[in-house]
Amino acid sequence: MKKIIVTVPLLLVSTVGCIHPVSGGDKNEGILRLAIQPFYEPKYQDNAFSMYVPAGWESSGGITFGPAPVLAYNLFCEVSDQAGKKGMYFTQFGENYIWPTERAGALGQMMTGMQGQNYYGSVVRPIESPTDYYENNIHPINLKRFNDFRISDIRQNPEKSNNLYQSAMRDPELAMLVSAGFAQLSYELIEVDATATKDGEPIDVHLEYAFQYMIDQKGFMKWGLSVIYGSWAKSGALPECEPMWRVLLASFQYNPAWLVKVERHRAELARIAFDELEYNRKVAESIYRNKEASLETAMKNYSEAFREISDYKDPFSGEVRMLQNTYDHIWMNSSGEVIMTDLSVNPNEEPGYKGHEWRKVTTRP
Repeated sequence: MKKIIVTVPLLLVSTVGCIHPVSGGDKNEGILRLAIQPFYEPKYQDNAFSMYVPAGWESSGGITFGPAPVLAYNLFCEVSDQAGKKGMYFTQFGENYIWPTERAGALGQMMTGMQGQNYYGSVVRPIESPTDYYENNIHPINLKRFNDFRISDIRQNPEKSNNLYQSAMRDPELAMLVSAGFAQLSYELIEVDATATKDGEPIDVHLEYAFQYMIDQKGFMKWGLSVIYGSWAKSGALPECEPMWRVLLASFQYNPAWLVKVERHRAELARIAFDELEYNRKVAESIYRNKEASLETAMKNYSEAFREISDYKDPFSGEVRMLQNTYDHIWMNSSGEVIMTDLSVNPNEEPGYKGHEWRKVTTRP
């Protein structure tokens, strides 16, 4: 199993749960060791995705599927230390609600009577504001997840909302639909700061959730949560842990073989379901294909709003991985280990890293 060694300018947990500072001017340095954790999905009998997870930490995650023929799916994963006093979770949503706008016509009027029913894999219901949706759907979950959960601040983040939009528009088909007037797209990202307790000790909680709104040419709005990210740590320690959360998120990758299985099945269902509605099929498939494609690159897209990452090419295997680009130097060895540091050191010359050939890494051309 591959491991990643990350040298960061903060005191972080090592494999044995202790802090090992190393020299580095007036900064404390630590080494965080991580191993790739695959997440198995039984429907298609393969690993759906993987993340780097600190050794000895708890992790859980998987995929839930929506109704056919769309076969939208939701992803969830959670990572925390053994005591559960610090950790993060990430959820990506593949299902949306649908609601007609004023120009949806007679079909739209008919759909208003379908509230709560499935329509091509989506639930028919009127839109709510992100804040209302949080209060009605997310807040009750947080009250169960955390003890004494209390919100200290809730706010919109227009900058991150725009970053999500710009990232989504990199999909050429979606960009074509929007530029041609066949679709309208927008995002709203809400941030929540809160306090809670864990085993009687105070912890801080940070939550980000993004809404996606898509209106097609006929006036039907697909809307709903696109992604939820949450993290928690002991009171005052969240900023200290943020570099570690970023490294974990940056390591997320879907298994291409699993995606091929899902896409082939979904495409066949869509072909059968929409064969007599050619125009609607093309528009709907483009929208849903973008949705599934956004799942494939969910972490990378969301990173434009939350993280700073780039594609890096392994100088030994040629494999491309997403890693943080906030460090001055990145080195890899043939075992798949990675060193990320701001120090001007050559691991080939350091006693602690002997036994491997280390090569400097640059971003993928």
